[in-house]
Amino acid sequence: MDIRKISKVFEYTKPRKLGNKLLILATAPEVKPFFEDESIRKRFEDYDIAVINRMPLCSEAEMHLIKPKYIVFSDSVFYDDHLENGDINERKILVEQVLGRVDWECNVVVPVWASYSIDNSFIHYIKLSILNLDYNVLTRPLYNRNLANFGFNNVVMGAIYFGITFGYRDIAIMGFTYRNGEMYMDEDGLHTSSYPHYYDECTYPEVVGYDKLFDGKESYLLKRAKRAVESEYKLCELARYAHDMGVDVVNYTPRNCVDVFRTERL
Repeated sequence: MDIRKISKVFEYTKPRKLGNKLLILATAPEVKPFFEDESIRKRFEDYDIAVINRMPLCSEAEMHLIKPKYIVFSDSVFYDDHLENGDINERKILVEQVLGRVDWECNVVVPVWASYSIDNSFIHYIKLSILNLDYNVLTRPLYNRNLANFGFNNVVMGAIYFGITFGYRDIAIMGFTYRNGEMYMDEDGLHTSSYPHYYDECTYPEVVGYDKLFDGKESYLLKRAKRAVESEYKLCELARYAHDMGVDVVNYTPRNCVDVFRTERL
C-alpha cells in the first residue's frame, strides 16, 4: 500500500446523525422515472438524496435538477491521480470539473485516502474507514463509529453503510437490480458485462477494471463468479447491520435480485 494512503487511515469522519430519511439513486434503467416523473420526486421530497459513481459525470443536468445532498464514490478510478498502469486518471479530472460546478451544499462521501484539488466552498467531505472486518456483535461498535466496514464490492453497499452509520433510519433505493452473471462474448472472444445503465449513451474515459483473459490459474468467469458470491455474503452482512441498528431499507426497483431487502412498487 502507498505510504501516503497509510498516513490517511485515521482521517475518517466521526459519525453524527445527518437525517432520518435517505434516498439512494443507483444507476440501473429503472431509476429513470425519478428524473422524468415529478410526482415520484414529490413523493420523496422529504428524503435526503445520494447519487453514486458515474451519475455526476453522465447526468450532470439531472444532478443539478435534484441537487443531491451526497455524492458517493467507492471506485478508485474516481479519485486516484493515476491508473494502475501509471497513466493520468482522466476520469478524476472530469470529477473535479463536475464538483467545481456544484452550486449547493453537497457532501462527497469517499474512502479516507481520496482527495480532490478543487476550490468550491459548497463541497464538503465525509471520509469512510478502509479497515475491513466481518460484521458481528464484536465489530458492531467499530461499524457504528465508522472505524470499520465489510468492504464494498458495490458502491450502493457503501452508500447504504454510510446511511446507517450516519444516523438515517429509513433508506430507500432506486435503480439497484444487481443482476449477477449477465454477460456475453464480444467479437474478439472477450467476456463483456451486458449490465445496462440508464446513462448508457454517455461517453467518458473508459477504464478496464478486470483482466478478461485466462491468467493461467482462473478464468474471468470464475473470478466474476467468486466476486458475485462474495458480494452476496457482504449484502447479507449489510442487511444484518441494518436490522441490528433498526434501519428500514426498501428497494423500489422492480425485478431486482437483491433479496436481503424488502421490495416495494412505486
